[in-house]
Amino acid sequence: MRLRQELRVPVSLDRSSDESLQDQLAAQLRAAIRQGVLRPGSRLPSTRTMAETLRVSRSVTASAYDELVARGYLDSRSGSGTYVAPKHPSTRSGRPVDTACGVRHGARPGEDVDLTPGAPGMGRFPVTAWRSAWRRACHQVPSPGLPPAVGLPELREAVAQHLCVSRGVKTEPGGIVVTSDAREGLELLARALLRPGDRVVVEDPGCPAVSRSLQDRGLEVVPIPVDEDGLVPELLPDTAHAVVVGPSHQIPLGSRMTAERRIRLCKWAAERGAVIVEDDRHAEFDEGIAPVAPLIAVADSLERKPTVIHLNSFAHMISSELRVGYLVGPQEVMAEVGRTAGDLGRQPPVLLQRVAADLILGGHTARHLARVTADCSAKRELLRERLASVSHQVTRLSDPRIGLHLCVELDRGVCATGVADRLAQRGITVPALVRYHRGTWPARNGLVIGYAHLETDMLHRTLNALVKEVRQAARHGEPVAVRTPRVGSSGGRDLSGRLTLFPERRRWVA
Repeated sequence: MRLRQELRVPVSLDRSSDESLQDQLAAQLRAAIRQGVLRPGSRLPSTRTMAETLRVSRSVTASAYDELVARGYLDSRSGSGTYVAPKHPSTRSGRPVDTACGVRHGARPGEDVDLTPGAPGMGRFPVTAWRSAWRRACHQVPSPGLPPAVGLPELREAVAQHLCVSRGVKTEPGGIVVTSDAREGLELLARALLRPGDRVVVEDPGCPAVSRSLQDRGLEVVPIPVDEDGLVPELLPDTAHAVVVGPSHQIPLGSRMTAERRIRLCKWAAERGAVIVEDDRHAEFDEGIAPVAPLIAVADSLERKPTVIHLNSFAHMISSELRVGYLVGPQEVMAEVGRTAGDLGRQPPVLLQRVAADLILGGHTARHLARVTADCSAKRELLRERLASVSHQVTRLSDPRIGLHLCVELDRGVCATGVADRLAQRGITVPALVRYHRGTWPARNGLVIGYAHLETDMLHRTLNALVKEVRQAARHGEPVAVRTPRVGSSGGRDLSGRLTLFPERRRWVA
């Protein structure tokens, strides 16, 4: 008979705290593992024993264990028990890859830290709901024949429900096509609606993977500048066949397109018969800011309606392993996209579609988005606090309430690329704004900080290192010449957001 394993480390749960009991328990066990109090390979009490010892329900201990198993701190061995992982996150290397942008994210304590914007971390991952969804999906008997090219009916219905709740967009399942991820959706649109040689406008600076994907299809990519109000409509060429834009959460500048510009962009597309592809990734994580209607909703309100395709992916909302995305648009256009998807045979696996539908219809996706947004509140405050200490070197800070990353533009006396290079030598990857530019327009001088995947203590240490490097660069003086083209309607601002008519004034947007 196996001996009952008792709890050997002190755990103190504060029932008056706003933090849940399972989060407190997971944090204290995680700290004990990092500090070596719980050694690799040591067995933990069962969830029942732990619950009896701490006088909590078994669901509390089970949820805490599930979280630590998902994050690699514990190993759950069927019929044997739960053990501290031989190589837990503080001792091993290797990070998941963000398939949409082709960059790494999700750094763990003790590893090299990557601040490249990506999906949220695993701290709030709905482990129990995830496992339950997979069990239910696997219990279903496979259907005869091939699955629908446009996606399972239950998932399309679930996506329509999700859009109505999270984005205020009313759509029918017939206007939805399920894809593998955001990039796959973009490639399907390029194949179905465009021909090689067509001109497609992209944001500059913008996500490099978008431009690469379009160029791989033989399309001519036309970069157009973005300022603090979004894409500049006055610079759109009349010969463009399509525009790919992130109006609600622009990467990397973090700007949000104004309602007036959204209307102008839709009218421009309607007059020229151009297609607008609205990249809406990370828009669900905005906090404390009034929502703005997505372009697909703006288009429906106009007398002359343009073709707007709304694009998103659950890989950016929940996990990079849930490679299920969707396209939303006019039903006749989506029918053509669906035929292209059927010809290519690129539908996501049926099991993944069932899991995604289960998570949405069960309310788990909405709760996860709310938990991640709440969890990021403390991180956003920390970002404000630490960056305020170098406010003299910062000329523009994107609104931290938008999305899951922050764009920090630096004074021209501080070379952002130099700061990024020195941080890389210390094992901290911070993308410089220049890597997001297409080269057509002069690059901005700044850094892009993705923070949602890091724990607060790791983020605090990383920001301390970043602030130190910025201060040192300012003292040593690494001037960089950054010029951006002027736009007449910008009210005296150049495209970097500076007040060009009054150079003695500084902008600090917090």
